[in-house]
Amino acid sequence: MSSSRPNLVPPPRFGDLNQLEQIFATSLPQLATQMAGLFGKRTPHLKKKEVLRQSVKLHRFLVAVRPYLLGLRALKGETDKEQCVYALLEGLLREQFKAGSKRPPENKDSFEYLLSCAERLASSPKRAWAKSPPYSTTKHTMYEFAGFIYQRMNPLAVEEIMGDWARSKDARKFAQSLVHWPALIRQFRLIPPKRLTVRLAHQLASEYRACSSLLEQRLRLLVSLDQAAAGGTKKWTDWERTTLFELLKEAEASPRLNWIPSLIDRHVRNALAHGEPEINLDHQECRFHDRNVTVAWKIDQGFEETRRLTLAVRALMEFESILQVVQARVLVTALWGNLASASRRSP
Repeated sequence: MSSSRPNLVPPPRFGDLNQLEQIFATSLPQLATQMAGLFGKRTPHLKKKEVLRQSVKLHRFLVAVRPYLLGLRALKGETDKEQCVYALLEGLLREQFKAGSKRPPENKDSFEYLLSCAERLASSPKRAWAKSPPYSTTKHTMYEFAGFIYQRMNPLAVEEIMGDWARSKDARKFAQSLVHWPALIRQFRLIPPKRLTVRLAHQLASEYRACSSLLEQRLRLLVSLDQAAAGGTKKWTDWERTTLFELLKEAEASPRLNWIPSLIDRHVRNALAHGEPEINLDHQECRFHDRNVTVAWKIDQGFEETRRLTLAVRALMEFESILQVVQARVLVTALWGNLASASRRSP
C-alpha cells in the first residue's frame, strides 16, 4: 500500500436531515396556529430570534433521533438496509468522537474524518531531512509493510499483538525513548564534519548507540508482526527474550524486512555497548573493537552511517501512526465498497 492517499470517496449522506428540517420549518407557523386553537388562544407572534431558537432545538432533536428513525425504517423494510446500517455506524463513530472531545463537521462523513485524522498524525514533518532517502524510503516501505499485514491478518489479530506489545517492557522503553528524543536530537550532528575530534567521536558514538537501541525495539515489533502475518504462532513473551542477533537473522530471511539489517553494523553496535571507540587522529578514523572483529570508519563514513541510521529510525518511530492510517483505509474501503456494491445490486 502506497504512502500516498488512494482515491477514496465517501458515499452520499443517507437520511439527510436538511429536507426534513425544511418541512418542519415551513409547517411551524401552521403548527403554532393549531396549538393556539386547542388552548383557545390567539396565535402568538413568533419573533425572528424565537424562530431561530426553535430551529436550533429542532436540529438538535433530529440529529439525536436520526439513528432511531433509520433503525425503525430498516426493521420495517421501508428503506435500503445496507444504507441504514452504514448510517448507524457512521453516527456511532461520530458520537465516539464527541465523547473524546472531537467534533467532526456535520457536513463531513465521520469515517472520512477518521481517515483524515489518522493521515494528519502520520504526516511527515516539513523539514529538509524528511525528503532524504533514508527517511522517505523507510517510511514508504513501512506503508507497504502495514498493507501486507492487513492483507494477511484479521484486524482483531493485529490489535491483539499491538495490545501485547503495549503492555510489555519493550513498549515502556520505547515510550521513554520518545520522551527523551527531543533532547537527544539536539545533541545529534547535522552538518558533515571537516575533521575528527574527541568531542565529535563521542557525539557520533552516543547518537549511534541511542539509535541502535531504538532500532532493536522497533525490529522486535516488526519481526513479530511479520511472522504472525506469515502464519507464525510465537507469543510476544517469547519475542521479548529474542536477541538482536536473532532478530537480525529473522529480518534478513523476510522479503519485507531484509532491508533493515543493512542499517546497522552489529560489530559497531556491540563495541559501543561496552565503551567508546578508539580514536586515531593521524588517520582521521574511529575503530570499534568487537571481540575478534574490528571495524574502522573514516570520519566522513562514520557520519554518513550514523546519519542514515538516525533518519531511518526516525521513520520507524512513526510505525504505529502508519498502521492506523492503513487500518483506516482498509476499513473505509470495505465499508464504502460494500455500500457501492449494494447500490449496484438494487433495482
